[in-house]
Amino acid sequence: MPKIELSAAKGLKQSAGQGFCDADVQIHSGANISFASSDTAAKKGALIHIVSDTSHRNFTLPEAALCVKGQIKIVMCVSAAHNAVIQTTNTTLSGAVTLGSSDFSICVFNGTAWVVASSLQ
Repeated sequence: MPKIELSAAKGLKQSAGQGFCDADVQIHSGANISFASSDTAAKKGALIHIVSDTSHRNFTLPEAALCVKGQIKIVMCVSAAHNAVIQTTNTTLSGAVTLGSSDFSICVFNGTAWVVASSLQ
């Protein structure tokens, strides 16, 4: 099987190798992670977001104007000492989802709101 790479700049790219990878994977270490129209295409288009560092993190999903139906965000928390809180500006998300170390969440935009499913250890 060839390597398939997903990139905001190049779309799907096939090359020698194996596996599927997100060329735009984002490693976040800021205290409050959010999205704006002025952000890079790589940040807005990334499939995988890894939240790390040594303090509490808030991860706010993009507002509806920045999303397309079917858009997926996989958010992973790799901080051993602190949690990551997934939030949205859309009120249809009932409460925040808190991820601890090694937890992850798959978030899908349904055209009007983010649907969030989490795997908590």
